[in-house]
Amino acid sequence: VDARPPSDAPPRSKMCRLMVYYGPPIRMDELTTKPTRSIVSQAMQSKERVQGNVNGDGFGVGWYDAAGASPDEEPGVFTAVTPAWSNRNLGRLSRKIQSSLIFAHVRAALPGMPVFESNCHPFVHGRYLFMHNGGIAHYGKIRRALQAALPDPLFDMIQGTADSETAFAVFLSFLPDTDSLLPAVELQRAMALTLGRIEGLVAEAAAREDLPAEHSLLNFVVSDGRTVVATRFAGGSTTPATLYFASGTEFTAQAVEGRREYTMRHPALQQFAAIVTSEPLSDSPDDWMPVPRNHMVTILPETLAADADPRAPAAGAAARPLRILMDRIELPAPAGAGAGGGPAGGLAPGCFSREPSTASEDAERFSA
Repeated sequence: VDARPPSDAPPRSKMCRLMVYYGPPIRMDELTTKPTRSIVSQAMQSKERVQGNVNGDGFGVGWYDAAGASPDEEPGVFTAVTPAWSNRNLGRLSRKIQSSLIFAHVRAALPGMPVFESNCHPFVHGRYLFMHNGGIAHYGKIRRALQAALPDPLFDMIQGTADSETAFAVFLSFLPDTDSLLPAVELQRAMALTLGRIEGLVAEAAAREDLPAEHSLLNFVVSDGRTVVATRFAGGSTTPATLYFASGTEFTAQAVEGRREYTMRHPALQQFAAIVTSEPLSDSPDDWMPVPRNHMVTILPETLAADADPRAPAAGAAARPLRILMDRIELPAPAGAGAGGGPAGGLAPGCFSREPSTASEDAERFSA
């Protein structure tokens, strides 16, 4: 009897929840605790997770200085292995920290996976923050191959045992420079190459060792303090982990049917604030749109093209319009397949497509 899972089986992992905010400076508790479905609420009872509904195996928040600090400065990070809902310091910090770019993550570890602080997201390296919801299929079989190609400084930065931290190191290895601010297209390209490297090694391992069918769930979010790149991706025909998007002028509490509810306001045509999150932060359905399957969301200041000169202020700059791109992910062809060519439309060759997809209506709504 073949006891293998179906061919579209996700990796044998639980699901975390994550959220990133980019926009006018906001106090962290207006994202982490105050909204009806805040990230802390999702830690206690997520509504759309594939397996279970509790994310109590640690948490983390990251933020960039809202006061306009140098873009060379590392973001702030606070992580702990306690559940987010019971950590008093998270509440205290959230009421005091104000930022234009905030990461938040609550973790649900795979059974047997150590609950160490070093495994808590977001991970940080220099100016970069990174977090992940999902899992890499057959990670134990491909971990050595993923890490073997890393340069020594990036191999040495891995402190925990999570597949997510290895994915972060792989992403950094595809950047031409991890010390300088780069055009958004370089982050897009590195992200697509990371997905391609993971998917290629998973396929090779499965074929070589006749492994049970599994497919990765790779919802990644990364930022350098100026550009945010987020993916909703699943290998094979697997349904990806949920990911939603909201944009407008500001995310703030308003009176709704006699109660205070956080909503994304739209008094102006331009977009000044954006949120990407595993689950909606509020019960305002008109605010939240699902990111289409195997798509990448890129958020950057409107004054910068995706391939513009990177010498621009990071998230600490005063609020300004955002440019929001939605691209279907097309993984680079394997080495030797003849893929290549120059940049087209400001996007990395072989990585993206703006052709209409099955979710074309949603994609059009995301376009700035």
